[in-house]
Amino acid sequence: MAWARATTKGPTDAKKCPAKTTDRAHETTCTLVDDPSFRSIVGYFQHFYEGNMVATPIPSPSFVKHIMLELPLTRNLAKDALDTGLGAPIIHAFILRRRLRDALNPALEALALELEQVGGGMQVSNRGGFHSARDLFASRPGHRALQRLRVKLAQALVEAETAEESSTSDEESDTGLDPQTTPTSSWPNVNRAGHFNGMHDHIEASWSGVYYVRVPQKPKVGNGPHSGTICFRTAVGGFGAALEDRAYATNPAQPEGWCSIHHLDPSPGLLLLFPGWLMHGVMPLVCDDDGDYRVSLAFNFGEDTSPDLPHPNSGSLVPESTRTPGAATRKRKRKRKGQ
Repeated sequence: MAWARATTKGPTDAKKCPAKTTDRAHETTCTLVDDPSFRSIVGYFQHFYEGNMVATPIPSPSFVKHIMLELPLTRNLAKDALDTGLGAPIIHAFILRRRLRDALNPALEALALELEQVGGGMQVSNRGGFHSARDLFASRPGHRALQRLRVKLAQALVEAETAEESSTSDEESDTGLDPQTTPTSSWPNVNRAGHFNGMHDHIEASWSGVYYVRVPQKPKVGNGPHSGTICFRTAVGGFGAALEDRAYATNPAQPEGWCSIHHLDPSPGLLLLFPGWLMHGVMPLVCDDDGDYRVSLAFNFGEDTSPDLPHPNSGSLVPESTRTPGAATRKRKRKRKGQ
């Protein structure tokens, strides 16, 4: 697993690790900016800054590794950032044990390809590629590999909630989560050469995540090093006058403002958990073999499933300035603040 500009904290710091701004005189231009697809995915900003990650190892009984990645802004950017009221995001990265990964992934890959062959997929945030219906776990209750993965997702959720409670309070945390927790929605993605995902969020989910089943080797030339990278847009700013909830950075002829980008390179067996409101997208897949493909399984926890609300994976590319936190997100924020 690789991440950009990571600063590591020791395991003993796990209980006192709130997100902090860093003092760097100059921001670093994001290394993805030279990719011709980058602006069309992330937004038409004038400046793109590569964010620093603060990595804290978390002791885990269920995974090879659990790394809590805090995504702070530099002090300069924090002063100028658009205030969403959501604070600095945290991403949790988990690595499955090799034996379990090797047992699960072939069966999960076969299932994703089977569903792709049947057809009937959706176009949501995906541009090309296959995105199945969003009831994967519910529709396959007898699929052994899928149900074993469901258990790992529940374990990851409990660990993530516990780690964040511990980082903000010395009190014993109580997540109130049932060990049989099942994602409220889930779907496989199959991306082939040139396919990508536009910037989007899952605003009505408390947690969103992705598990990587198959990741082709990246070519070392051209845009290959950026192939399939997941990008998180953590902050925007520099607009000057009030936005008045208008969409921003959508006109390629008139770039404006800045955004802070964090990105991670996927690998088989990597599981990511992050807040549903966090904007994210995926860079185009580049393969040495045009017939190669990537398989991932995406999921949400804690969605508000009221019939009059849009689905949290609606694929909307509306910037976060025009969005408000969902009920589940607000509930989670209140819980973390001890309200």
